[in-house]
Amino acid sequence: MEKIEMADLGDRKSNQEIDNCPVRIQSRRQFYRNIMGESPENMPEKDLKNLKSKLKKDFITIRSKKNELLFAEIEYMQKRMLSAQTTYSCSISEDFCQKRKQIRSEAAD
Repeated sequence: MEKIEMADLGDRKSNQEIDNCPVRIQSRRQFYRNIMGESPENMPEKDLKNLKSKLKKDFITIRSKKNELLFAEIEYMQKRMLSAQTTYSCSISEDFCQKRKQIRSEAAD
């Protein structure tokens, strides 16, 4: 008799948990929305302040990463420009030297 009552009690507890699942799911969804800032109208003031400070920190992180990437891109472009200038000036110098030699050799003839 006791075994049946224990099983019946376990079944009732399981049924209660199953009945509470939609409520728990809705609660978790609301919590997630609050954390993500999707439904701030239902949030307590304390949670809004926490969300605001979290967003500020995230924006600061995003801005610093953006600046880091921009500076890296600028540095890369400056190096490319310097390399292109060096290559261009070397080719001009070589052309100049060759033309000077050609002129000298023509003048010597």
